[in-house]
Amino acid sequence: MSPTLPTRIERLNYLLAGLLAAIGVVFLSAPYALGLTVGAALSALHFSGLRWLVTRVRTLPEKRRKGAAMLFLPHLLVTMAAVVLALAYLPLSGGAFLIGFSIFFISIVLGVAIESLSPETEGSSSEDASS
Repeated sequence: MSPTLPTRIERLNYLLAGLLAAIGVVFLSAPYALGLTVGAALSALHFSGLRWLVTRVRTLPEKRRKGAAMLFLPHLLVTMAAVVLALAYLPLSGGAFLIGFSIFFISIVLGVAIESLSPETEGSSSEDASS
């Protein structure tokens, strides 16, 4: 995995969220457009938070990683609370919200596919030969 893959996935996540929101606003009724937009926005923010946490934990010394890894729990709790609050209090379609939140998976697949199809760098080919 290249160090740029999480950043590429994050950018794809924001790009897909914007496209999905624009499509929803133009072609769908308000509850569906809102569901797509809020779901996609929460998904993109969730992945950005995960990328930030993973980057921070990986740069810490080995002794501090376990404690820092506990920060994933509050992050997931905040994400779950945001999802519950959005579904409970916003006039949106739950199905459209689920579709919007699912862009997380689509951006991961696209990011990995783009990386696997891109030409290898000199450093990665020497790593593969030694394995």
